[in-house]
Amino acid sequence: MKNYIAQSFGLVFIIFAVLVGLSFTNTAVTVFGYTLKPVDLFSDVRKEQADTALVNIPKVKPKFVDTCKTGLTCFEDYSPDKSALKIFFDALCELDTAKKPLRIAFFGDSFIEGDILTATLRDSLQTKFGGNGVGFVPITSEVSQFRQTVTHTFNDGWTTYSGLNGKPSTANLGFSGNSFVPGAGATVNYSGIKSNTHLRNFNSVNLFYGNLTAASNVSININSKGAQSYAMQAGKGTKKLTVKADSIRSAAFSFGGGGEVYGVTLEDTTGISVDNLSLRGNSGTALLNVNDNILADFDSLRGYKLIILQYGLNVATEEATKFTAYENNMIKVIEKLKKNCPGASILLISVSDRSTKKNGEYVTMKSIPILVESQRRVASKTGVAFWDMFTAMGGEGAMVTFADAKPPLANKDYTHLKFAGGRKLAGILMQTIVYEKFKHEQRKKSL
Repeated sequence: MKNYIAQSFGLVFIIFAVLVGLSFTNTAVTVFGYTLKPVDLFSDVRKEQADTALVNIPKVKPKFVDTCKTGLTCFEDYSPDKSALKIFFDALCELDTAKKPLRIAFFGDSFIEGDILTATLRDSLQTKFGGNGVGFVPITSEVSQFRQTVTHTFNDGWTTYSGLNGKPSTANLGFSGNSFVPGAGATVNYSGIKSNTHLRNFNSVNLFYGNLTAASNVSININSKGAQSYAMQAGKGTKKLTVKADSIRSAAFSFGGGGEVYGVTLEDTTGISVDNLSLRGNSGTALLNVNDNILADFDSLRGYKLIILQYGLNVATEEATKFTAYENNMIKVIEKLKKNCPGASILLISVSDRSTKKNGEYVTMKSIPILVESQRRVASKTGVAFWDMFTAMGGEGAMVTFADAKPPLANKDYTHLKFAGGRKLAGILMQTIVYEKFKHEQRKKSL
């Protein structure tokens, strides 16, 4: 039998030599139409070189440069008359005497999914300014078992539509970018969280629905005291069904089928209400698939004073250096919201830090600072407020710091926060809101 040991060693040597060569080229190679990922055998020992993409990126300057407290990253106002957040802060200053809630719509992607970040922001605002309840909750959710701010269960009697798939031909999308069509016997149940004072009880449950071809009924059981039947109106447009009671702890719904259901809100009739409107995989542009009349209907029924937009993780890639198309679409999104929600201030939040492995180390993805400036340009071109979350959380390398903290503040995907990281970042945002409110009050006194 012929001995092939020498040939085997030769083959191994040839493969090793090829891999070494590819390690020094550090580029993708295409073979027979297939692109191979870059190879670097020395990634664990090679030192990271400075990436010029993270340096000298020109920044858009706001029309007004205001003072900021040391250690904070303040809001940037790109309105022509320094009034981007005036509606919100006026309402916040008048909240003590108002007999209605101040509502905030917080749109985002998987970064705030499960109420990460928004849970602590809501709790902090309600502790300082009053209010109870988790606000908006969808009918079905991929993260219902993961979310810690509401107990949420539902059966399989629902058909779910998402704005990520474009405009559905058979249903309207709700304000959140989702729509839920009940079949006969469809159910959904919500309960407060006993461990949280602001989430334990609330006094108002609101059901949002529409597109019923004929009048129908929904069965609602409050605090497990027995179901009652409530009429749902037929017709186009978004409708609201409200049930009020002292110390509501749970609400269970049962539907006969038909129409569209957009979601439920659990809140008090005074104080702060924060709606988490996250949609996994959304770049922000999915809002373009929501009809104008639906947006206007929701705004008239909710009366939002502040709309926050947090997006970017689903846009950033290691190779991207320009975001012109994304900018143009986000400008359309904000103009759409301004048109249909004229009573709300708008705050655009930048993408967070996100890391990728390069030469054996996790470093800030080079497109992140470029995307931050792209989002800042969107704020500038639309005249809204902007918060640089990338800088607020620490800038370049912040996600690595979060992920490597003990206990960790971010997941080892170096992209998403853990609840502890959400609490930290929400605390920074809350400090900024309180400080900006103080400055707003000082300006009003000087007039």
